[in-house]
Amino acid sequence: MSRYRLAVIISLVTVILVISAIILKINQPGRIKAPDFMLDSSVGRVSLDQFKGQVVYLDFWASWCVPCRESFPWMNGLHEKYADNGFVILAVNLDKFAGLREAFLKEIPARFSIAYDHHEHVAEQYDIELMPTAVLISREGFIVEKHVGFRQSQTVQYERSIRRALFEAKERK
Repeated sequence: MSRYRLAVIISLVTVILVISAIILKINQPGRIKAPDFMLDSSVGRVSLDQFKGQVVYLDFWASWCVPCRESFPWMNGLHEKYADNGFVILAVNLDKFAGLREAFLKEIPARFSIAYDHHEHVAEQYDIELMPTAVLISREGFIVEKHVGFRQSQTVQYERSIRRALFEAKERK
C-alpha cells in the first residue's frame, strides 16, 4: 500500500472518529446547562433558576403559529397530569403586541404559566428559529431535549421523554 493511500485512510478514519465524538456529545442528555433568564409572566417575574429541582418544559410560541394551537391543549393535559411530580410548563410568548397573545389565550386558554419575550432575548439564548420549539430541562438545570415543531403523532415520544426526566432522575437520588 502506498504512503498516499495510507495517509488518506488515516485521514478518513480520523474524520469519522471526530464526527462520531461530536454526535455522541450532542446526543448525551444533561451535557449543556440551560441558560438562566428573567422574564415578566402571567404570575409575575420568572427565572429558570427558580424552578431548580423541577423538570421544566420551556415552550416558545407565537399567536400566528398554527401548530401552537394544537400544542396548548396537549400541554394543558401534561400540566394536570404531572404538576404534582415537579413538572413545570413555562410557555414563552414571542409576540410583539400583547393583544395578539391575549386573543390567542382567550380562544385557547393555558393552565400553565405564560412568560413574555417580545424582544426575543431568551429565544436567542436558546437558539429558537421555528415555532413552536420546546426545550426539556432536567431537575439539575441541563437541557435534556429540544423539540422543533409540534406533531400530534409524536406526543407519545415527547411524553416518554418527560416521564424519563421526571422519574428516572428521582430514582437516582
